[in-house]
Amino acid sequence: RGPQAFLRSWRGRRCSPALARCTGFCARPAVFLLGSPEALVRLHRLHLFESLISLPVMLVHLLLFLMLAPPQLSVQEVVLMVAIVSVPVLLTGLRIPTLMRMTRFSISINAQFRARNQPVAERFVRLLRCRPSQDQRLFSMLLVCWYSLELAWQVRKPPCEFGPDDDPLNSPSTHLLPLVCFSFRCSAVIFLLANALLCGAALLAPYIVCRCVDN
Repeated sequence: RGPQAFLRSWRGRRCSPALARCTGFCARPAVFLLGSPEALVRLHRLHLFESLISLPVMLVHLLLFLMLAPPQLSVQEVVLMVAIVSVPVLLTGLRIPTLMRMTRFSISINAQFRARNQPVAERFVRLLRCRPSQDQRLFSMLLVCWYSLELAWQVRKPPCEFGPDDDPLNSPSTHLLPLVCFSFRCSAVIFLLANALLCGAALLAPYIVCRCVDN
């Protein structure tokens, strides 16, 4: 009921030579990570878990930035701050319902494999190549780009460029702002890496089985 049984459902199918060469260098670790129905279910669960974690985290950071923003910020700077931080919240909120449906579907396919040992590899590949799955990879790539933009914005633009010395009133919020900015930076890096890795795994997964059959 592991990769070997999973591969038998793909007997007779082949990848293109170009795809086979592209995945050849990482075939063994890829089979270990993605070469079974349980692994593919885990991939979908990780996608969903990342979104369920990042949504409240980024929403909390947005609220903290609004609460702790220095009063000397202009309207344009506040609008830019809200736009930069709120876009990942919007993208993640839009993708969660589809991720939940895809995760439930992958669990259903895996249950059929475990209960009746049905060939399910082709069904998983269709799931990974369907339009909703392609949309999720697009969301992941957009989030990677946007998290990169957030990191650049945090370094160059207010409010994170402000320090306690820049506040003539020496308000307590000015002392808390560096901590919020540091937390925001760490969160953006973690979610950027998570989306990049999960997107790469989802792109690679459909070709793992046929690469193993070719070998």
